[in-house]
Amino acid sequence: VTVPFLAVMFLTGLIIYFRKPKEERQIVFGGLDKSVGIYSVCIVLSFLFALNRQAAWMGASGWYMGVVAQALLVLVYFAVSHAKIPVNMLLICNASGSAVCFLIGILQRIGYNPINLYGEIADIISGDFIATIGNRTWFSGYACAVAPIGIYLCWKAEDRKSKIIWGCYTLLAFGGLTASHSDSAYIGLAVVLFAIFIMSIGDGKRLVAFCRLLTLLFGSTFGISLLRLQNKELAVPTRGIANVVFNVGLMATCLLISILLWIAVWAVCRHREKNRGTTAPSQSGRHLQAGCVSVVCAAVLLAVVFVALNTLGIPEKWFGFTVHNPYFIFSDEWGDMRGWTWKMTCRMFVELPILQKIFGVGADCYGYYAYAVSEHAEEFARIWTDTPLVNAHNEWMNMIFCQGLLGGITYLWIFIAGVIRFIRSKVHPLVPAVGLCVLVYMAHDFFCYQQICAAGPIFVLMGAASVLDKKYHKEGKL
Repeated sequence: VTVPFLAVMFLTGLIIYFRKPKEERQIVFGGLDKSVGIYSVCIVLSFLFALNRQAAWMGASGWYMGVVAQALLVLVYFAVSHAKIPVNMLLICNASGSAVCFLIGILQRIGYNPINLYGEIADIISGDFIATIGNRTWFSGYACAVAPIGIYLCWKAEDRKSKIIWGCYTLLAFGGLTASHSDSAYIGLAVVLFAIFIMSIGDGKRLVAFCRLLTLLFGSTFGISLLRLQNKELAVPTRGIANVVFNVGLMATCLLISILLWIAVWAVCRHREKNRGTTAPSQSGRHLQAGCVSVVCAAVLLAVVFVALNTLGIPEKWFGFTVHNPYFIFSDEWGDMRGWTWKMTCRMFVELPILQKIFGVGADCYGYYAYAVSEHAEEFARIWTDTPLVNAHNEWMNMIFCQGLLGGITYLWIFIAGVIRFIRSKVHPLVPAVGLCVLVYMAHDFFCYQQICAAGPIFVLMGAASVLDKKYHKEGKL
């Protein structure tokens, strides 16, 4: 469905564009447009220098993220970013489609399979596959690409109607993300909550709204935990972090704490409003924001250092202890064999000729190179006996390997530029919401891979946010 999906999105964008009056068909290229345009040149160069152009044209079997898909992603972006976007229609389609997907995924995880998508093999594959999307990381990738819009709008909602609509959506979104049992989804969830928390600092109303989000999160997980408990024979078994997430007692405690916190923050804000006459953002909030970001970045860096030291056995030598939790030992098995995959990818990249380092081995040709060209083909076949490995399980690493340093870094810059441009924008609520989607997508796919069910929507959303941003700048509505 990769090529048909992108083709339909591209044609839809063209139709919307050509329905505009001629005087409105002005093509204005912004910074993000230029980044996507440069990436289109990198796609062509990578194809010209590909080791096997036939393999690079469509990409790996079953994935099909080759030159055709990459080019269509670019075309979809430009078709949407230069069209007159009906914002309400976009929000309705995104919210309604994803909400149904989340609901079906939640039902499948608690033991109900309303559409019986996998038939007789449903019980066998239920742990790794979720109805409507497929593999749990495909599901979480799609959820991380689209759910932050609804979560952000729930946080920004002012009137009761918006709070109810986006609150219900956010309940389903949180349920879908947590019920996926994907560690990548939990990372994406942590990023979206942390980003919204940072944006809430210094603004009383927004802090109250953030507490509301926490209550929805723990309310969703607590509700699913109870349903799993009542239907334990049919519910899909949990593993890893999901064992903690769906602990009934823990979630009940977290829900109670979040409600009390919500009430306390609301009361403090009301008190400040009566005494000072405002709960608007304060200047000190910016310093607090910078401080929180710095602390979290330092904590992540320390965690990486600790994992490295723990893997080398330094704590055992120096202090006489070792953390045996698999998350803190970067072995070959770390992250469902991502440890082995990342190390092997780096080794193969170092061994590449200089031309392939710059332009890559070819779009979506990781599997082709690993099994047909690399000196490590036998090792790949031995480790991945059932299903061939066709990507690096890290989108940014995989793009550098397949598209080379030139294409991979340019592709990464598209997303960095999207976050920088959109997330601080004040021209329209959808624009920073899309910036949040891009940020969460980047975090999720550090541990995942490019796939059409996530990459397609994120390029559509970036195109929509880009045209809104340009429109409001042009009209001076800032």
